[in-house]
Amino acid sequence: MRVTQLTGVPDGSLRWIVGRSRRRPRSIIFPLRAVSRTGPVAAAFYKQLWVRPGDSNAQAVRSEFVRAVTARSVALTNKVAAVAVRENIWLAPILAADLDRPAMITMKVPGRPLGKTVWSALAPGRRRALTAFLRLGRAIRLIEAATAGDVTPDERYREQVFLRLARRGTEFLSARQREALERRFRELYAQAVADGDGIAHVHGDLAPGNILVSPDGIGLVDFEWPIRFYGYDLVSLIHRLEVETPRWTPWVSSLTRALFEGYGQPDIREKPSWLFMRLERLLRSVTAALGKSRRRPQAFGRLLAELKAQT
Repeated sequence: MRVTQLTGVPDGSLRWIVGRSRRRPRSIIFPLRAVSRTGPVAAAFYKQLWVRPGDSNAQAVRSEFVRAVTARSVALTNKVAAVAVRENIWLAPILAADLDRPAMITMKVPGRPLGKTVWSALAPGRRRALTAFLRLGRAIRLIEAATAGDVTPDERYREQVFLRLARRGTEFLSARQREALERRFRELYAQAVADGDGIAHVHGDLAPGNILVSPDGIGLVDFEWPIRFYGYDLVSLIHRLEVETPRWTPWVSSLTRALFEGYGQPDIREKPSWLFMRLERLLRSVTAALGKSRRRPQAFGRLLAELKAQT
């Protein structure tokens, strides 16, 4: 895709200005500006994914992962963007990609990062936050509908759950509890597959910084496009709300209701796939919080108690 297609500016009349790079945990980003004789025309980003130095086997696995993310982005982003834009949901169009580096150039989408201030019950933009979450629910459903089809369950996702349980479970669960939890995971996953619970490519990382809010709509960036059960992004976002804003239960409930209203399928919470993913998010939060439990003992204790209740 070309900038001239998106802006209507004639070929040969643009030049690019490269801004100062920003290093992130998994990438390095250069902001770009396209300008013509009459002034700025468009903003974009050059993003190169990179692999941290370390074990050669781990590096090879990680390198293959980032190439796969780039390839999926090329295949899916512009396709889904064409559908979502009709409802004021914007995905950054991919202008160019290099799978060998791997790197991408994407257009900038409007809006400011969602951030914790929008989640607060005291935020002046309360109505705007509810509207944004309504659109978020709708966006999640649109993405699933647009990418479902010839996809099969990602067995690596299931095995990653068991690997996390095996590696970190000994630190907070007894042997009996760990075995019971693994049985619960296996039962839910097998039931979800047997029931034909929906599977699609999803965003994969709906963190506040990847959700851009404006008065006219929302933008979504930094897709990973993994294959997951329907509702994965919904589960992840709701869990993040519950964990990061525990003192504002009524407000979190309002945002959650807006998400489900936009998603349009409240009965998804009864599906085995939903229960599997909820439990997986809980396990991930507990294992991630182990090193921080002294600083956040109440949050860690609450998550651990909920996880043990499943055993």
